[in-house]
Amino acid sequence: PPPPTDAFRKAVYAQPAAEWPPARLLNLSYVRKGKLEFEPGAHWAYSSTNFVLAGLLLARLSNATRWDAYGQAALLSPLPAQRRSSYALDFASHGTPAAHGAVRGFDRTSYNGANASARPGVDVSDVAGVFGGWTASDIVAPPASVARLVYDLFGASGPRLLARQYVDEMIPGARDAAGGGQSDWARGAPLSGGRVASAASRRLEAARGRLGARS
Repeated sequence: PPPPTDAFRKAVYAQPAAEWPPARLLNLSYVRKGKLEFEPGAHWAYSSTNFVLAGLLLARLSNATRWDAYGQAALLSPLPAQRRSSYALDFASHGTPAAHGAVRGFDRTSYNGANASARPGVDVSDVAGVFGGWTASDIVAPPASVARLVYDLFGASGPRLLARQYVDEMIPGARDAAGGGQSDWARGAPLSGGRVASAASRRLEAARGRLGARS
């Protein structure tokens, strides 16, 4: 594969064992600019690092002693106990995907200089920076739990993680989990394809993941 053109991926791939905790990530020169790029409401731009800042705020509000002591499973607290128990979510604040039992994943993102149709791409299974986005990118889960999370965010009925008014505020026009773009909020944004085996059927199913953070 060609060398990465994305600055963050270039640094991550050069140091695959290195972790990227919030302070290190937020102090990168192209992240810590010290000013807004535009007035709020004037434009839209995706930012993984804003999810990291949101995580730090939640950690502070929960009185966590460290960023990685924040219990991210609290996001499921609006659901009934029986529904929460059906989830199998691993919040990977440290380590590599392989260390958390995840299937092998590959980066084929075209904006990173890669050919999206050329397989397999860059193997990121042993790259700790995959979880560098922390609250923007550290969920490891089987397909059923990911599908459940999307439905509990955007589903048309049953218990909800968020009231409809907040879903509409995040993603105007989102209506149900069967639609396309609304699930991007749950996934996090820049996506790269992978394959996972369903434990029940042993069939290969499409999966999505993301790598790193964008300012």
